[in-house]
Amino acid sequence: MVRCLLFIIFIVLLVEQSQASLLFTTDMDLRYHNTDFTEHKAELHTIGVSFRKIFADEMGDRIILFLLAETMHNFKENMIDQGYLQYKGPLGKWNITLGRYRLPFGLLANYSTDRLLIKTIEYETIGFCSDNGLQISGILKDFDYAISLSQGVGKHFKSIDIDNQGLITFRVGYQGVDFEDFRIGLSGLTGKIYQEVDDKVGILNKKLLAIDIIKYSGRLVARSEFSYGKESEKTILGVFSGVDYAILPKIDINTGYVLVRLNGDIEQHSLSLGLTYNIFPNLQVRIAGKIPIKNEGGKNELSLQTYYVFARSF
Repeated sequence: MVRCLLFIIFIVLLVEQSQASLLFTTDMDLRYHNTDFTEHKAELHTIGVSFRKIFADEMGDRIILFLLAETMHNFKENMIDQGYLQYKGPLGKWNITLGRYRLPFGLLANYSTDRLLIKTIEYETIGFCSDNGLQISGILKDFDYAISLSQGVGKHFKSIDIDNQGLITFRVGYQGVDFEDFRIGLSGLTGKIYQEVDDKVGILNKKLLAIDIIKYSGRLVARSEFSYGKESEKTILGVFSGVDYAILPKIDINTGYVLVRLNGDIEQHSLSLGLTYNIFPNLQVRIAGKIPIKNEGGKNELSLQTYYVFARSF
């Protein structure tokens, strides 16, 4: 019901002739993946199409409508990654978002790796990035905040019968005016999450806390996240640390370290190293390798990516 209502509102406001701006974006992600030099896979990883329409009044932006639709893995998987309506309060002190949006947890609040080869840990800790619900967020002096009540279903929202279950997520962040190159945030998550395990959808009770840190220093950007909590009766620990460094105007070095433990057992422990070449502002080529540390059941991986994005405002 909520999805249908949002879609109708989106279409009506999209075609309405008024003082509004529309940003159209489409992107294409082509990838080649090699595992242990024995398994090869080349695919059209993602095609995304997004629309962002902004309605303003004399005080500035007031209503934002956003829709991101994707087809993935050679057109085998189609989904609405995000689709929401946001009403912005005065000076951004409070905003209300209704629909499908990125959850305010850890680095996900400011940094998404969906279009990158080196990933963070949200799929290992939360299990997904976007969910359906209601979010209140804003900025108060040096602090930003967000609290979300959502369904906890991730990409399975089309086929799951929601039995009045809910997921609460929140984040409080700090970026003082004297430390514009430094951000730190504290996040929490509690509730029931629907996840797919061995091609079956199950229900997991999760309680997580996370600290995320972003540091800018000249050509270098360092990002880290530390998550800890419970997944049903098991403890879960997640660590991510990544650094991007611009060695030349068009070339960046990318690194990433990931550690995920479930009840003390290592689920993932790896080090990644990559290179990004910005051929044009809207065309990038990336290469990244992931090496398991101490070979804890992991595999060596090599990935190549060509990424193109086109954007136009109306």
